[in-house]
Amino acid sequence: MLIYDKIMFMKPLLGPNFDTKEEIAAGINFLDIENKVNGILKNRKEIEILSRRFGISGKTPETLGSIGKKFKVTRERIRQIEKDILRKIDKALVLDDIFLTLEKIISTQGGIISIPSLEKSLKIKDPKSKIFLKIFLEASSRIKKIKTFKIDECWFLKEHSPALILRIIDSAENILKSTKKTVDKKQLVDLIIKDLADLHKKESLNNKFIEKILLYAKNIGRAPEGKLGLAKWGVVNPRNTRDKAFVVLQQIKKPLHYKELTESIRKANFSAKRISIEAVHNELIRDKRFVLVGRGIYALKEWGYKPGTVSEVIYEILKERRVPMHKNEIVKEVLKRRFVKKNTILLNLQEKPQFIRVKRAVYRLKDN
Repeated sequence: MLIYDKIMFMKPLLGPNFDTKEEIAAGINFLDIENKVNGILKNRKEIEILSRRFGISGKTPETLGSIGKKFKVTRERIRQIEKDILRKIDKALVLDDIFLTLEKIISTQGGIISIPSLEKSLKIKDPKSKIFLKIFLEASSRIKKIKTFKIDECWFLKEHSPALILRIIDSAENILKSTKKTVDKKQLVDLIIKDLADLHKKESLNNKFIEKILLYAKNIGRAPEGKLGLAKWGVVNPRNTRDKAFVVLQQIKKPLHYKELTESIRKANFSAKRISIEAVHNELIRDKRFVLVGRGIYALKEWGYKPGTVSEVIYEILKERRVPMHKNEIVKEVLKRRFVKKNTILLNLQEKPQFIRVKRAVYRLKDN
């Protein structure tokens, strides 16, 4: 039976407020279920152990060892009691509506979700409700947890596996390492599915499931322009001045004077530390990703700009054409590559020895 069908079957227990899929996922009042949980346990010892273990009373959650000392038993015995408590909660029919609602929300998120996202979906804000959410997640036999150095703590439906989640993350990291640049989310998901074609035949690899894993993966981040890359890359998490300048130019998508670029970096609020105009200018000069295209104006090399003086640009244009060109045509072509005055271009044509005037206003390269 599908999750939603199960919830519809349980509708009489959910009450009149749960009529649609949206309403089912709207929230759970965890404060109202504390008495239900206590009623299921009945044993005061179990109630106290659950309270101490998860900090229900508002105190810091206790370790198995400290609870064991209180009851004069081993930590392993407390572990067994805790496991039995969670099993009772999981099997209680009166609480099945809550588990089904949690499953429904996780399902709508592709099959995996983080605690903050789940709390937001359930509109949970008070500490006690968050504790009971944790209890129900730990108790569920149909919802599993994953937390490693590769991914933040997440909860996923049992139909998936931790191995699959880690394979998806490894695939994404390898793809990004090989491309050496940020990739559109949809494109990355398609590449992952292609890479894991052998798994796709055995397990359900839906796009949303993969997208959510990429969102929670620790080593993968979203660049300011929206594409995905490795979190350690400067274009994803810009930390130094040159990376901040690069990211800002990528966003603005046009050449800027270094003073204007500095102001744009400040407005981006990368950090509280105020960045200086001199620091930005120095980094633009030293970093080969930037090209000087005018007096103090810089563009990105990846936009097709090449380094060089105005005379070097003119030389390149004449070399590409291989025929003499009228000065107006030369000016037009130079202005596509440099932000300079027309007179600057004309002076270079007239004064530089590598350019020969063949007739009125027409120039070619000097023969070697």
